[in-house]
Parts: sequence; structure tokens; C-alpha cells
Amino acid sequence: MTTFYFHIGQAKTGTSAIQSFLNHNRKLLATKYSVLYPNFDQDDFTEGDLHNHGHFFEQTKDDLDLCILKFNKCAQYASNCEMNSVIISFEGFEWEWWPSLIAKIVQELKLEYKIILYLRRQDTYLEAAWKQWGHKIKDCKNIHEFKAISNLQWLETTQRWLNHLDIRAFIVKPYEKKTIGTDVVKDFLATLNINDISTFSTPESCFRNENHGLTSEVIEILRLCSISVDNPNNHGLLSFIYLSLSEKFKKAPMESYQILSPIERIQIIEEFTPSNNKLAEIFWGKGIPLFSEPLPDINAPWEKNSELTLEKVIPILMEILISQSNQIEFLKQQNQNMPTLLEDHKIQSNEVLILKNQIKDLQNSVFHNLLFCSFPKEIFQKSKFNQQILVTRKTDDLLEIIITGEDPQIILPAFRLSKRPMMLIIDLTSSIAGKAQIYFLTSRCKNYSESNSIISPFPDGRNPISFIIHEHDLRGRLRLDFEQNESAIQIHSICGKN
Repeated sequence: MTTFYFHIGQAKTGTSAIQSFLNHNRKLLATKYSVLYPNFDQDDFTEGDLHNHGHFFEQTKDDLDLCILKFNKCAQYASNCEMNSVIISFEGFEWEWWPSLIAKIVQELKLEYKIILYLRRQDTYLEAAWKQWGHKIKDCKNIHEFKAISNLQWLETTQRWLNHLDIRAFIVKPYEKKTIGTDVVKDFLATLNINDISTFSTPESCFRNENHGLTSEVIEILRLCSISVDNPNNHGLLSFIYLSLSEKFKKAPMESYQILSPIERIQIIEEFTPSNNKLAEIFWGKGIPLFSEPLPDINAPWEKNSELTLEKVIPILMEILISQSNQIEFLKQQNQNMPTLLEDHKIQSNEVLILKNQIKDLQNSVFHNLLFCSFPKEIFQKSKFNQQILVTRKTDDLLEIIITGEDPQIILPAFRLSKRPMMLIIDLTSSIAGKAQIYFLTSRCKNYSESNSIISPFPDGRNPISFIIHEHDLRGRLRLDFEQNESAIQIHSICGKN
């Protein structure tokens, strides 16, 4: 019988790395190991790109019938394909509605299930959460103010899960080197009896796949820039600065951020030790601590690095400027090779309309080298809207979508691609300015990666935007990403030309 493994987090325990690995190796896990990491956006659950299941649950949590229907199809698929395991991963340990929803799913469908929960000691969790979210909260001037509004009682949150689900189904692991080593992905797979990971491929290193650490000086700079961040889950600035800096300003997984002093860390540990012991007793019996890593050395050298000085700030800012300068030079070189297709936006829009009405006569038009021209109805029918995209309206003239998450993606139709450099033109309307990014595949790189992508900013209103792909070996499908925003984007056409 298939076992459903619900991986519930918690946050800051390597969840992004686990999810990106499962997403990246979805097909291999299913075919070789009989482990299904289902993509609920596809009829074939082993296809496509779905990083985690958070968006699925947020869409269906208020529609139990739809949620049960999807899970029933998934369970039937797993049974028909003789899958041993199905993994559902969503970093929702603290979401109050999720335990009862999972309970309803497993009870309704009579599923065999396990709950995988990694827990991180409160002192190291607090530092990691301050890096990720806390510094963006405008009312929190430091990590101590952030602690005051944070719920660090793991016993209280776990009890909410135990109120709905069988305690015997829980697999609880402390997120610390002494227990799981330095590779949480390897430890997670060992839970599924997969001990050799040499046959798997590694996802690209990016902010979506790994929530990287930064030094305390960089985090303090980010805190001072929090006025430009609309909410704590907007990681655009954090990702930008991370990608602009060298390794000396970054922190390896499981290493301390050195934001809290050893004394402060010990005080936090002692504050939560009683409740942590009660939680450990629930799962493992008396006498076994929840966390077994040594306490911080009170005599260890420590300096309060968050206080910024010119000597600390200038090298960081210079690295960011140099990185941006290099990117600008690269874009200038690309722009020098970019052919002038149309003189202005008005002419370009008119030519797109001509293409729609005279597509059978393209050889006699200005677009005689056209590879393809796709319009809203065809785009909707043949694309894969499988990542944080909600379609709100579709007509013969436009396809309207709303961005619902931080990493929206559309796998575009299987266009005819060229073995020569090509220009891609997307005619769209947006209520606010933003950025679009095109990812492409080659025979050498069969996974979407930042190195094989092009970013094009666009103003508000209706604007055709263009991408020049200087690649002679295009394969597979193009992927279209948008910068996160809450406004609607209307796509009128997508055209490609040599």
C-alpha cells in the first residue's frame, strides 16, 4: 500500500533545498525509486515543474471537495503505477488550518500516512528567521523586538497537530549536525530508504532552491532598506543582494549568524528548555532531550557586528556596484547585436495586429523569417500554467493572468525553435511596471537555469517587449516568468523570429 509522507517543515530547516531536489528529480524518483512527488497541475503527476504544494493547498483549503478529488486522483495514480511513497511538501508547520485539512484528507481516503517534521533549536531558528523575514518588519528595529512577536513554543504548535493526527505517524528530527549531519536532503531521502543519491542531478543554486545565509552586516543593511519592501515574504531585494555578493559575505547552512551573543543564545535556550523537554517526552519518552548539540561557549570570542561603520559598509556596496556594472556591460554587448525590428512601440503593435489578420501571408510581410506567432486562445490551450499563475479571463484578444506567489512561471507552448539566434516578442499590458524573464533549454543544459535566461523590464500600459536569444541549439519549451506583483497582466500575443 502506498504511504503518503506529509513534510510540514518547520521553516528554516532546509525545506527549500528538499523541495527543489524533489521537484528537479521528480521523474527519476518516480521511475527508479517508486517515489511520487506529485505535480497537481498536470494530468501526469510525474511531469512539469511544481516546486512545492503550498499554492495548491492555499487554493483548495476552502474547497474541501476539490482538494479531496485531487488527492483521490493522486492516490489512484500512485496505486496504478505501484508507487511505494507519495511526498507532499509544504512549509506550513505554523498554519492553523493545515492539520485539520490533512486529517480530513487521510480519513476520507483512508490513506496510510506519515508526518515528517524537522525542528530547529530556538536560538538558531531566531537568527535564521530574522535574516529571512524579521529584518523586513518595519516595527522591529532588532532581533530582540522580533523575538517578542514570534511564537517559539514548538510544543504549543506541535500539539495543534497532535490534536488531529496519530502521534505514531510522526517522524520528528532535530535540525542539527549531530543528528542529521550537514546535508538535510540526504537525511530526508534516507527516511524513504534512498541512501545512494549519486544518480540524482543537483538543482541550480538560486534563491528559490536555497535560502542562503548572509553575514550580520549585510542583514543590517537589508534592515535599513526595509522601507522599500512591501511585506516580509517579498524576497526580491534579499535575492538581488545575495546574487551580487561574493562568498565572503555569505554563511554556510547550519552555521551561526553571530547576531546573538553566546550569553543571549544560552538565555533563549534555557527559556524554552522546559517546553522542549515536554515535547521530546511526548515522542521519545523521559530523559531524551529534544536538541543535543552542545551549548554555546560563553567564553567564545564574539563581536556585535550589526553596528555598521564605513569600513564595513563600503566593501559591501562596492561589490554590489561592481556586480551591477559587469551585468550592464554584458547587456550593452548584447544590445549592440540586437537588430532593429520596429522603430517604435506603435509600429510594433500595428505589425502584431497585421500578423494576426494576415498570418497566412507572412512570407510577403516584414516578418518573412517568422518562426511562430501565437495568440491568447492558443497560448492558454497549449501552455502549462503550473506555478503561481491564476487565469482570470481569456478571449480571442487577450489572456489575463494574476500573479499569486513569489515565483510565477508559464511553460510556453511547444513552439518551433530555430538553430539560429532568435527574437521573441511578447505583446502585453500591465497596470504597473515590472520585469519579464525568458528561460530556454539547450542540448547541454536540459534544466531551466539563470545562466540560460534573459530579463526584460517593461513599463506600465501596453507594450511589446522583446528578447534576443543568442543560442544556436535551442531545445524543448521556453519558460516565461514575471516579477511578483498583485496586478493583472494581459498577454495579447507571443511571436518568434530569426
